[in-house]
Amino acid sequence: MNMSYCRWQNTLTDLRDCKGDLDDRRNRAEREPLSNEELQAAKSLLGLAMEMVSDIAMDMNISEDELIDSPNILDSYWEDLQIQCIEHEEE
Repeated sequence: MNMSYCRWQNTLTDLRDCKGDLDDRRNRAEREPLSNEELQAAKSLLGLAMEMVSDIAMDMNISEDELIDSPNILDSYWEDLQIQCIEHEEE
């Protein structure tokens, strides 16, 4: 389990590794098939990523396509979340 102070950093590193593996498989550079457990985890990971994109788009009242096409929009989303966390701590 990732510690909360580095959860996003550690997960980003791991996700980049998974993307690299997916790219290799798409380009047929990786020839070893995934185990059933790894295949299920890959499907679950991609499903969760799509769910996160959908949730953020819904929070921002924009389409998923708009969010994907304009990743800089996320700056204001995270800024708002940070402000909410600070306000919650002050209560």
